[in-house]
Amino acid sequence: MVWCCRSKKEHDEPIESARDVRREYAARIEQFLSEVSPRSWPGHNKRSLSELFQFARDAHQTKSDLQAEVADLHTRLTSSQNQVSSLRGQLAEARGSLREQAVTISDRDADIASADRRWGEKLADANRRHEQEVAEANNRHEHGVADLEAQHTAVVAELRDRIDRLIGELMHNQPAESRAWTDEKLKGRMKDLDRLVSEVTKPQQGRNGPIIASTFQDRDGFLAREGTGSLSFLLRSMMWDILAEHFFSLPLGFGALGPGQGKEALLGVYKAWRVLVNATGNEEYEESYVAIFTEDPEANKWRSATFESLMASVLQQDMSTLETPTARSSSSVSRLLSLHNTNIKKAAGGMEKVLADVTGSAGATTVESRREMILKAARLAAELGLQLGVQSARVELKRPARNQSVVIGDEFHHCMDGDLDRGQRVRVDLVVSPGLTRLGSAKTDDKPVVHCNIYPYATH
Repeated sequence: MVWCCRSKKEHDEPIESARDVRREYAARIEQFLSEVSPRSWPGHNKRSLSELFQFARDAHQTKSDLQAEVADLHTRLTSSQNQVSSLRGQLAEARGSLREQAVTISDRDADIASADRRWGEKLADANRRHEQEVAEANNRHEHGVADLEAQHTAVVAELRDRIDRLIGELMHNQPAESRAWTDEKLKGRMKDLDRLVSEVTKPQQGRNGPIIASTFQDRDGFLAREGTGSLSFLLRSMMWDILAEHFFSLPLGFGALGPGQGKEALLGVYKAWRVLVNATGNEEYEESYVAIFTEDPEANKWRSATFESLMASVLQQDMSTLETPTARSSSSVSRLLSLHNTNIKKAAGGMEKVLADVTGSAGATTVESRREMILKAARLAAELGLQLGVQSARVELKRPARNQSVVIGDEFHHCMDGDLDRGQRVRVDLVVSPGLTRLGSAKTDDKPVVHCNIYPYATH
């Protein structure tokens, strides 16, 4: 018996036959299958109930497979969610640990920064105290050294003055022939003068080396080549230039009273003598007198005796002052001493100007503290200048020209190395201090009394 579900309306309609029922079932099956899978079932007219059942079984199997797959996916999803939850817990724990570590590191950084700041403050404070202590120690040392040097200079100056007065008294009281100095005495007095010049020209030191005014003219670019550490050599050379100009500008003592009036006065004495002994008297006096005194022994004796009397007259006075001669002096002696003292003052003034030029406004105290030594050096140079006139032989200052080629040996020494490079030929850059040479004759060679100190050009 075939059952068929029909609507009320359909129930109201009579069923004609079994065929109609089958047709109805087939149509409904076909409609169902077309709705469920219209493209999976070609040949709609051949579909049967068995195919419907097969479709249902396939659908059920597919559903079961899908349910199993869904269940597996659900299980895997649950597992993944559990893993995610676990990882999130681990992440949260790691973040918490990192936050704790960050806090610890921040605290340590703060401690380190605080310690570094405290250490920096302590170090800066220690450096300030150290610099202050060093500055105070240097200041005490400089003042102590300055005091000792001032005391030493004063004592030496006093002793030199006493020696000068004694020498003057001795020379005035001794026979004339004893007033010419021996080579040893010439050497000693020349070295005394060079030592005074060295003391006078010691550079004033600042924080970064010698103090040099920006307006100072570097002669011939010497400091640019050799550096400011060689300033003392340049200053010595400049001081000797001044002394040479004022006391040794002419040979045989005729430059002892300086250029200008002093030179004219001494050449005037020579001229008057030549007029007496020579009827014509037409010579060029300044150029002819050297040859005359070299070739004529009697003329040379007159020269030596004249300078002996000049020197004796000068040394009668107290050499420690530059006051005007007393009224008891004769007019000739008064003019002699006036020229002598004026020349010394001018030479000392030139030396002070060199110091003032090199140090600028910062060197005012330096010039003031060394004024006595400068005056002492000028007076000793004046005495040496007169002594070159007293010497019967021709004794001259040895000052080679710049760029002149000389040989290191008895006549010339390196200003720092002495004669260590004896025999080596060098080119003169600077004459640091001149030498003294006793000139020979046709039968004798020149004899160095004092060697000349030079600063040669660098070999590189």
